[in-house]
Amino acid sequence: MRRWLLCCVFSGMSALCGCAPVQTFTKAQVPRGATIGILSTLQSELTNAHVGVTAFTTFNKRLANDWKLDETGLRDARSLLQSAGYRLVDIPLSADLRDALRREEDRSSLNDSGLDGRWSARYAEILHDNHLDALVVLREEIQRDRPESSNGWHGYGLFSGNIAELFVTATADVIAGSPIHRTIAWCVV
Repeated sequence: MRRWLLCCVFSGMSALCGCAPVQTFTKAQVPRGATIGILSTLQSELTNAHVGVTAFTTFNKRLANDWKLDETGLRDARSLLQSAGYRLVDIPLSADLRDALRREEDRSSLNDSGLDGRWSARYAEILHDNHLDALVVLREEIQRDRPESSNGWHGYGLFSGNIAELFVTATADVIAGSPIHRTIAWCVV
């Protein structure tokens, strides 16, 4: 758990320091001591993504547990960012905002700053209203076997079928810059 989180957060913070994969946008320079907002849409449930022989035997099931991986992920991200010299602000997360982020409604192609146009304005407002230099969004990247497929897996859990594998799909997306854009600290293990 800590390994994937370290991967995601440090990748995101190095992107803030000038290693952003999107070359068409001004790279965000966020110095130590800057104020960074953090919000998490990580879920506590595990995912069992099962690939069956037919579409009828393929399923994704969310499994309750008491491991508190979502809380641990947020706590570790906060600790890592604070130890790197950033001031953190927790951003209130309404149910509507949480659900929209979980559905990845804010995402667009990287050629369009990685953000849907409406979300660029929404994120600019969040940054302005909270006096932030950047925003880190911890989320579960939705993975699909085919782009048009509605069957996707995300979070952390077990990928089963012919073999069984543990997986983590998490991102620490960094929203910053001028114009506002999304830098992806993608971490799929």
